[in-house]
Amino acid sequence: MHGWLRIWEIPAEELMPFSGLLSFVALSQAADPIQTLRRAIWEILKIADETQQHDDCNRDFLKQ
Repeated sequence: MHGWLRIWEIPAEELMPFSGLLSFVALSQAADPIQTLRRAIWEILKIADETQQHDDCNRDFLKQ
């Protein structure tokens, strides 16, 4: 049986280490949602290769 992630119940800091979940950070719990979203975007942009960005997103998302 598969578990469900309730993103809105997870603190943003717990999602940040997983590049594949960065696109969902805006839906998570955050004291400052705008700053959290900016940080997630910055983390995504630090992945230099666009193909690697997509691969990381797919890998981490599919692990769930």
